[in-house]
Amino acid sequence: MKVTKKFSGKSMIDANYTWSRDLTNSQNDYSTEPQNTYDLASEYGRAADDRKQVLTADGVYELPWMKEQHGILGHLIGGWETSGILAMNSGLPLTITESAAYTINYTYNGTAYTSALNGQNNGNYVTDAAGIGVLGNTNAGLRPNQIGNPNKGYGTPIHNRHQWFYEGAFATPVASNSGGLVGNERRGVVSAPGFTRVDLGLFRNVKLHEGVNFQLRGEAFNAFNHTNLGSPTTSASSSTFGQITGARDNRIMQIAGKFTF
Repeated sequence: MKVTKKFSGKSMIDANYTWSRDLTNSQNDYSTEPQNTYDLASEYGRAADDRKQVLTADGVYELPWMKEQHGILGHLIGGWETSGILAMNSGLPLTITESAAYTINYTYNGTAYTSALNGQNNGNYVTDAAGIGVLGNTNAGLRPNQIGNPNKGYGTPIHNRHQWFYEGAFATPVASNSGGLVGNERRGVVSAPGFTRVDLGLFRNVKLHEGVNFQLRGEAFNAFNHTNLGSPTTSASSSTFGQITGARDNRIMQIAGKFTF
């Protein structure tokens, strides 16, 4: 959906909103092999570029006084304009993975806890119990069982940098005398943090001569210095599983000038 309103001169407002859904059984095209080649349906899930909601609004406001810059006073106080961009995107999908010879860590801010879903303080020892041959020289990897909703905290705070999703919602299939099972987690079951950013600009246009102009630009990206968290660790075998250890750029400001003729 797109809405545009134009005013006199350069002034305008433009807004765009997209709701989308992108599903596939080959999330990363040809770069990642399926976990189980006998069950391609289990690979079905959100595509790597699936952002459910994208909102962008932008505008330019040309200050109305003395735009023609006649005389000394016009050159001193005329020719100003401002602009702004608001960008709001929902998060990309994440898939939980695991590595052999490790256990799934259940921790909050570095402290171990017992999962409310299986009563354990870890998610079992990781092996290729099903014998599907995904270890070694292969681009395929193991995924755990999903035993609960990772987007629900079950009494533990989530959606923060210490624990973005509930790690206790995942457990490794246990080998048994009747053989092992393949992890049932689908791809893209966790959403990474989205981001919100406001960029602002203030411009001064100076008419030097007929057809010759100079523009002095002051710009601020992420002008309000909003913290946009990075993606959490998705390897269940990592000591930082579920934690966010980085963030997007802080506020960036710059000044520039350009001649047009």
